[in-house]
Amino acid sequence: MRLSIRWKIALGTILIVACSLAVAGLLVGHSLVLALSVAFLVAVTLSIGLAHSITTPLSDLTHAAQQLAAGQPAVPIKTAAPDEIGRLASTLNNAADRLHAQIDALSEDRAQLLAVLTSMVEGVMVLDPRGYVLQINPALEHMFGIARTEARGRPSAELFRHQQLNELIDTALGSRANHDAEIILPLTGRCLHIEVSAAGGERDNEACVVLVFHDMTELRRLETIRKDFVANVSHELRTPLTSIKGYVEALLDGAKDDPATTGNFLNIILNQSNRLNLILDDLLELSKIESGSVHFKQEPIDLSPLIDRTIAMMKTLADKKRHRLISTVHQAFPPVEGDEERLVQVLTNLLDNAVKYTPVGGTITVDARFAPASADRMIDLSVADTGIGIPEPDRPRVFERFYRVDKARSRELGGTGLGLAIVKHLVEGLSGQVWVEAAHPHGSRFVVRLPVSTREATTDPG
Repeated sequence: MRLSIRWKIALGTILIVACSLAVAGLLVGHSLVLALSVAFLVAVTLSIGLAHSITTPLSDLTHAAQQLAAGQPAVPIKTAAPDEIGRLASTLNNAADRLHAQIDALSEDRAQLLAVLTSMVEGVMVLDPRGYVLQINPALEHMFGIARTEARGRPSAELFRHQQLNELIDTALGSRANHDAEIILPLTGRCLHIEVSAAGGERDNEACVVLVFHDMTELRRLETIRKDFVANVSHELRTPLTSIKGYVEALLDGAKDDPATTGNFLNIILNQSNRLNLILDDLLELSKIESGSVHFKQEPIDLSPLIDRTIAMMKTLADKKRHRLISTVHQAFPPVEGDEERLVQVLTNLLDNAVKYTPVGGTITVDARFAPASADRMIDLSVADTGIGIPEPDRPRVFERFYRVDKARSRELGGTGLGLAIVKHLVEGLSGQVWVEAAHPHGSRFVVRLPVSTREATTDPG
């Protein structure tokens, strides 16, 4: 049986006194035995009290040390003894207080670091000198489609099977210097700019390098659009300017002396000047819409009179090519929500395109119907033609600025390449959607989906 220190001291004292009592009884007699018995009881009481006074602080010290070892807050040891045990208890209390203060500070720093890593839009990865992943943040999880629990403790070369990224990591681990690179993810097509910084760790599980991943996909896309836009604008402006310059030089070289030639050249110059004006007007309109300087009204619009009015405006242009402009909107639709002037502009642009790209004697139909159940409280307004149509691969791109299916034919017909881009921005400003699909048996069908208004349309008494 294992005994505590308290009982060991008590039993030792009892044994000593008992032995003394037995010896005294044998030597002296019964009277001395009684006296020694009393002394024995006193000794036992004193020994137990002494053992208790020694072992109680020691038990408290042991309990406090066990709590500290387990990471639990230790209860302060209360003792007023001025001896070694009292000084030891005071020292242990002070050490526990300092330890808890440091633990609290470290916990706060860790919580702040995790909050920063979690809220960052940039991906972050920390590696040790072996190239093992110590930490990644949620942004990096989203970029690469991996989980933090799967990534931590694994070699980066095993986790990211991207040759350029792994070469960059190997270079950074070998040189312990800062590096940067730009990579393309093959599956998602994302463009990532990576900055690698040395963290200084030398041992396993110590931070050696930190990689920060910046998603540059949208920026690179916008840069490409900007470059394409500048190139397209330059080309579109250069074409009529070159024509104007050529005919002016011809006139200066002597063609002005022939009245018939002069009149013909001047008509060409005028047409090219008008084309320049159209391009500039469309560019300014598109710029205003994209900059947010165009304000869209939110009012109920009755579709039937708006369609009739727009068709009447376009009839003269359609008659020149003997087109039939018809509306199949016969039922009463609830009003749509939007800006009437902008919606007329959308419909006019779509009708103008249909007239241009439909051969002589074609049919252009304006229709309206309720959208499918998947798009409740929406109305689809469409413009269908019997023209040359748009190949399926080109349909998603026809709303891009200056994109043309047939560049030569488009310029011949006087298109600026900006009309459908303006339509797209206007429709989105009206909280709608626009797309193009094939019309049967041939031609194209442009569909504008608009939200139904919750208010009644007002009728203009004039």
